[in-house]
Amino acid sequence: MKTKLTILLFLSLYSISHGQINIKGVVLSENRTPLEGASVFLNNTTIGSISDANGEFTLRNAKEGKYMLIIAYLGYKTVQHEITLTKEKPLQKLSFILIPENDMLDEVVIRKKRRSSRERITDFKRFRNIFIGMTKFAEKCTIENPEVLNYYYDKESEVFSVEADKPIIITNKALGYKIRYTLEKFEQSKKRSEYFGFTQYEELKGSKRRKRKWKKNRQTAYQGSRMHFLRSLILANTREEGFIIDQFTRIPNKKFPTEKELKFAKRIFKMYRDNNSPFSLHKKITKPKSKLDSAILIDRRLGQRKVIDSIISKDINYSDVTFKLQEKTFLRFNDILKVTYTREKEEYGYRRSKERLNYQKSNLHIIKNPELILPFGEFSNPSNHLVEGYWGYEKFANALPLNYQSDN
Repeated sequence: MKTKLTILLFLSLYSISHGQINIKGVVLSENRTPLEGASVFLNNTTIGSISDANGEFTLRNAKEGKYMLIIAYLGYKTVQHEITLTKEKPLQKLSFILIPENDMLDEVVIRKKRRSSRERITDFKRFRNIFIGMTKFAEKCTIENPEVLNYYYDKESEVFSVEADKPIIITNKALGYKIRYTLEKFEQSKKRSEYFGFTQYEELKGSKRRKRKWKKNRQTAYQGSRMHFLRSLILANTREEGFIIDQFTRIPNKKFPTEKELKFAKRIFKMYRDNNSPFSLHKKITKPKSKLDSAILIDRRLGQRKVIDSIISKDINYSDVTFKLQEKTFLRFNDILKVTYTREKEEYGYRRSKERLNYQKSNLHIIKNPELILPFGEFSNPSNHLVEGYWGYEKFANALPLNYQSDN
């Protein structure tokens, strides 16, 4: 959860060794007592540490860039602090004062209806499919502590939501990571699924053979991923890396029924059902001769796509959608990008059929332009974009830490 925190700046203890950056700090309680055992890590990386008896921590071997520093301690609010690491401008030693959970009286939490124990079995499967995903790597992911999950459903808004009492522990045997995920928000509605949280990766121990397999799987997860694409934009080599970029817009399909037509059809069907008057939606209609015929024809038009994708530009260059400012890369475009990765097939499970394409298609939409691309291949504001297609299919089971480095 997000919270306010006090940060005290001490002596400069920011060090650089062989191009890598170390970060030092201390974690304290409200009465300035050191907190031992606090988990401190750079979000979405393998870079983390535990505070010692003096509340002190050191994060080692970070690269230059913008990160979210996370501090988590049982019984206290999880805090997040944005930091920018550069060799030219050292950070000072950081001191975090944590606030107990029960002292946060200014937060008002409105509880939805909590799900029954019988419903929890189905709810867990639903949560797992949305969060972990349904890829081949997802099959080898295990949520070790499902008991920390609480499920809710709001009938009025038809929103399914999940909260977690503690960090979710995930073992990814496909990629070789043990993961602590602090869930901040999880909601699914009819239109979209949205979740975010803080992720701490830890390398699993294994034999040389198993490590080779993990290395191969990580490379597979990386190829064609959003991280791969964003890094190729920074390096200005999208085509060399196998990406084709098209730009398209979405226009309303005039054949799709209007809201007025849908209300009319719904009213007619209800009238017939209330009067126990039988009718068939499959009757042959050349020209409508009654209100029922008109309602049936409207219902059939629901099979049409609500919007139509219309290509604006095909095979555009990376420079058409990015610009550089002070050695930083920004993404800027209108409408939607279709990103095709040409060097990897779709998984069989993506289309749920034996036929699969020899390439992967994903759609990217930026909500507010421009958007800064961080050096390790992530957006500065993770909530400022939407993805569809293959990137939407590859969920948490295929995610890699931001400090992952591809061999290719």
